[in-house]
Amino acid sequence: MLSISNLTVSAPVGSTNTLSITNTGTNTPLHVLSFMTIINGGAVSVTNSALQVDGPLGIDGNLALQPGAQVVATNAFTSIGFNLGATGQVVMTDGTAIFSRLIVGSNTLSVGTFTMNAGSLFVSSLFIGLGSNAVGSAWISDCALTVTNSFLIGERKTTGQLTLSNTTAHVRDISVAGSLESQGTFTMAGSTVTFSSGFTAGGTKSTGTVFVSDGQLTITNGNLSIGVNDGIGQMTITNGLASAPQLNVGFGNTQGQGTLTAIDSSLVISNVAAIGSGSNSTGTLWLINSQLQFTGVTNGILVPVGSGVGQVILSKNSSVSVGSAWLGTGGTLSIQSGTVSIVSNFSVSSKGTVWMADGQLYVSDGVMSMGQVTISNGFVSVPDALIASASAASTGTLAVVGGSFSACSSLVIGDCSSNAIGQVLLGGGALIVTNAGQPAFIDLQNGTLTVNSGSLITDKLVMTNSCGHFVKNGGSVVISTLQLDPALDADGDGIPNGYEQSHGLDPLDPVNATLDSDGDGQTDLQEYLAGTDPTNSASAFRITSVVRTGNDIFVTWMTGIGRTNALQVAPAAGDSVDDTRAGGGYDTNGFADVFTVTNTVGATTNYLDLGAATNVLSRYYRVRLVP
Repeated sequence: MLSISNLTVSAPVGSTNTLSITNTGTNTPLHVLSFMTIINGGAVSVTNSALQVDGPLGIDGNLALQPGAQVVATNAFTSIGFNLGATGQVVMTDGTAIFSRLIVGSNTLSVGTFTMNAGSLFVSSLFIGLGSNAVGSAWISDCALTVTNSFLIGERKTTGQLTLSNTTAHVRDISVAGSLESQGTFTMAGSTVTFSSGFTAGGTKSTGTVFVSDGQLTITNGNLSIGVNDGIGQMTITNGLASAPQLNVGFGNTQGQGTLTAIDSSLVISNVAAIGSGSNSTGTLWLINSQLQFTGVTNGILVPVGSGVGQVILSKNSSVSVGSAWLGTGGTLSIQSGTVSIVSNFSVSSKGTVWMADGQLYVSDGVMSMGQVTISNGFVSVPDALIASASAASTGTLAVVGGSFSACSSLVIGDCSSNAIGQVLLGGGALIVTNAGQPAFIDLQNGTLTVNSGSLITDKLVMTNSCGHFVKNGGSVVISTLQLDPALDADGDGIPNGYEQSHGLDPLDPVNATLDSDGDGQTDLQEYLAGTDPTNSASAFRITSVVRTGNDIFVTWMTGIGRTNALQVAPAAGDSVDDTRAGGGYDTNGFADVFTVTNTVGATTNYLDLGAATNVLSRYYRVRLVP
């Protein structure tokens, strides 16, 4: 062993001096008892030998660790690019390096580079880019990497970059551009990295970027957080696997922005995924032919939390399997292609949105409460659905313009007591609420169910609240059982449900207001108002007989039971003997009441107009329904 107190390797400007340590073996290291520096054109090459430094190791020149080399600096920091504006680099090929603190780019405006091809690297703390406006870069391939404490890439207004290739790493936690306007990039390809604590990309006023390809990133105890506290985080996984107890994309109280894109990959979360969590944060999770799977008992996905904005996008046959899901204000689930399977409840707040372009959405055992849900293609299947939550003044909308929506137990639209309003529009596709075991039902409590086209099929439709309305403009409607309040008007055509049902009319088709079912010249609405039978042409509100009886005229007319009628007269054109309204006609409003009958008890009534045959000239008679 050769021991020296301090060692500085340098050269005059424009020159290079190299210290070569070759074939001395690892049992007889060059032992530097205090500090060692490589500066000003200095270079050190270690081959099949060992270098031990007990104090700080500063590298502003070149350190080459060749096959069989071993370097140990465990008592103080090792800095690559440690002086102001200096440049330093370490190139290691198939050896072993053990550092306490390794800093790549440690001083203001310095540039540090660490390259390792094969071998093992053991570090207590690893910093890549730490000094103000410094640049740190590390490339590690075909290695074993262990970091037992802090791991920072880009801190304090620096730029840091780490690339792992075909490497196995065990790390406590990592921060990629964690704070203070830094830039950080972490790339791992064909590598397996295990974090025992957490992973953060994009901290306060910084931008962190992560690329994972053909590898596996595992967090055993902590969060995978992308974009936190005014930071911008971007993570892309291609042909890889990432797993963590909790996933945060767009996180914190001050406008964190996070984007996680998975391509041909898998995400495994054991607890919760929060997309857009915190005040004004924005999070996006994009799955492209990828899977998001939750494994914990209480697992769930929250999009977003608080006043943030979050969106989850599935495309190219991606899938999500989760215990429960919640879309809050500013939350969007867009299923362009793929499958979402939810074990328990799926809550979509009044300002949360689900877009179903294609694919499937399943809720196997719970309630789907809806804010805004649009299905243009694909399939949604739930046990129970609630359009608008039961909270006061909330609003929910379900629009089915293609594909289908199916509930095997119930579909409740709005809530009359809390003034929660539900709107369902069927403009194509199918809305199916049926069950072979026991009847499934639609309960239209507060809002409107509109059928423009497509097919509505249900075992039972319940409409017992005055604030529920059914509108049928087209399409096909198949309802096995109707439960209606007979005093209400489900289709809003002016005719009560009970009247329409008792006369064989469709209580859900507003066309009855203008339809003349019996062909007697009066619409079904007019017959209801008059109290006559709209399905019997012999029953109509009209004058049936005008007969002279001596000097009098005997007028008979048909009426409805319990109605009030007025018999009116008007002079014929040119007749004005006892009426100042000369020139009156049948089609004018110059009629005056001559008799009013109230609360009629039979199908016909009559009136004897005294002297009408001799004391007046010709006149018109008509009967009017009195409101």
